[in-house]
Amino acid sequence: MMEVSMKKILSISLAAIMISSLAACGNSNSTPQTKAVETQAETKAEETKAEETKAEEAKEETEAAGEKAAADYHIGIVTGSVSQSEDDRRGAEAFQAEYGEDMVKLAIYPDNFTEELETTIQTIVNLSDDPQMKAIIVNQSVPGTTEAFRKIKESRPDILCIAGESHEDLPEIGSAADLVCN
Repeated sequence: MMEVSMKKILSISLAAIMISSLAACGNSNSTPQTKAVETQAETKAEETKAEETKAEEAKEETEAAGEKAAADYHIGIVTGSVSQSEDDRRGAEAFQAEYGEDMVKLAIYPDNFTEELETTIQTIVNLSDDPQMKAIIVNQSVPGTTEAFRKIKESRPDILCIAGESHEDLPEIGSAADLVCN
């Protein structure tokens, strides 16, 4: 018990000595040498602020260039109609509203997609006619999506084909799509 209280007293004493020595160093009377050091510090601070301002301007220019480069590609989103799946369609429209109609192209596959298989395929493939198209997303991969993706990859292997909620066999759609999300 005695050791613990002695250690506490010793620790408190050392802390008090350190604080008092720091307070003594904070003398308000500045010597010419201290003023010179303070002036140098202020100059360096001003230079640092100027460099930060230049860095911020460069960052803004880079972001502006990035936005311009971002407009150099298009994304196609294929969904069902509002009557078939309102949430899917509204989500695609919200995405288009956020990123702009010039970047996001929307398409709708037919309501009776099982009977109009060729129309479904052609609707998806038509998006690849745009030379700036870089990705095509089919929200619900209805029958015909696999064949559409195969046709797209034949002519434009650079386009990312993304299938969501597959209505076709997963191994089959997986062989044609770059990404399948279920």
